[in-house]
Amino acid sequence: MGNLIKISEAEMKIMEKVWENGEMITVLELISMLTEEEKEETWIYQKVATFLTRLEKKGMLSKMKEGKVLYYYPLISREQYNQNAAEELINTRFQGSLKRFLASFSKSNISENEIKELKEWLNHFNRK
Repeated sequence: MGNLIKISEAEMKIMEKVWENGEMITVLELISMLTEEEKEETWIYQKVATFLTRLEKKGMLSKMKEGKVLYYYPLISREQYNQNAAEELINTRFQGSLKRFLASFSKSNISENEIKELKEWLNHFNRK
């Protein structure tokens, strides 16, 4: 797996909208989606365009031009990004041990249903 690409909270908000859209998206469409969700935040064209440029440089997305319109699309899926983030967390904070990671939840309020789901998930790998 690749290394985790470090992105800011604002960049993540933009990536979430790109992933949510599921296909190519313009800056104006992004602004509309972001503004609809976050009424208190001001999402102006230049601000969003700057974040898109940063995300492109980081390898998270790319763009193509059709006529005079720029369309952006993801180069990495939400699932792949989350997998890389989880691996990074386990490797850097838990010495690469999934067991240590899971043990850190032993004092948390984990529901019986979540424990059951985890057992089923782990059993799935035993069958392979």
